[in-house]
Amino acid sequence: MNPNILIIFAFIFAFIKNVALKENISIPFSGIYYDPRKCGISVSRNKRYVRKPNYHLKVMGGTDVETGEHPWTVAIYMNDVYCCVGTLISNKHVITAAHCFLREGVKPSLGKCRPKQAITEEEALQHTKIMYGSKCLKRKKFSNCFNSKPMKTVGIIRAQYGRFFRQGCFGGDIALLELEHEINEKDANYICLASRILLNEKFYSIQSVGWGSNPAMKRILMNNLQKLEFHRLLDRNMCAEKINNLPNDILCTEEAHNQNVCLGDSGAGLMVQLHNGRWLLLGIVSYGSSCDKLLQKRAQPLAQVYTNVKMYRGEIDKFTEYFLPWEQV
Repeated sequence: MNPNILIIFAFIFAFIKNVALKENISIPFSGIYYDPRKCGISVSRNKRYVRKPNYHLKVMGGTDVETGEHPWTVAIYMNDVYCCVGTLISNKHVITAAHCFLREGVKPSLGKCRPKQAITEEEALQHTKIMYGSKCLKRKKFSNCFNSKPMKTVGIIRAQYGRFFRQGCFGGDIALLELEHEINEKDANYICLASRILLNEKFYSIQSVGWGSNPAMKRILMNNLQKLEFHRLLDRNMCAEKINNLPNDILCTEEAHNQNVCLGDSGAGLMVQLHNGRWLLLGIVSYGSSCDKLLQKRAQPLAQVYTNVKMYRGEIDKFTEYFLPWEQV
């Protein structure tokens, strides 16, 4: 494209942004599969769920997610086996961690993996299923999942995550998936992307979620989706004091001996809630300390690391066919 045309577009976008900021108005545009008026809204009656973190709970600091609280959270299955968490970022796209696509038996090693250790993107299309529409992996008697809605299943027709492995598993731990069909059910909304938002306020709540292992209860998986509440994000300097050799594209939260995301939570969202109740996606669970070792105090709490979604805005917008620069919520 002619550089002069790009400069003109940049001036137009800057003008629209300034008008939006001064007048405090919404930009009334949306992508094909993403409507900023609908994103980030819980589908339950109670649109705001905020609880003070309870560090005495023996679920690594987690509590049960209520029905409809995080309707964008999906379970990713590989060959009919649960492997990771994902997040709906439109009614046709899921974002998760690239390391979820390592071949079976291969353990992720920061900065040391090779492309051949990952399944190909073509293989992913054949073997990956997305389960959505419920907080519970299965309906079980004598549990709070007994009356929950059953999960629904959809396949994928496009996957993009190869760069992470070409970089030796150092930075870029992000995977984008396109679903076979759009999801328009009332019980499965998509989250807002922080990269598309003009943020003029502080966060009301910071959370991550997952069905991952619970060493305190000796469970490989939790059937009811769990959530963790964090006090704050760590700035990069604080994170670097805890973990050496950090990639450039990361966000961090503090770990605790009885609070952390665990094995099986990979790919889950790091989310923030605004005072109006809307939820935004900031990051993707990438790596951290072993929950088992933390709980048994065989390891000191360091930092949980997430891929910073905002740094991949252009890639995400292109993949999801969203070409508009910002909006306010």
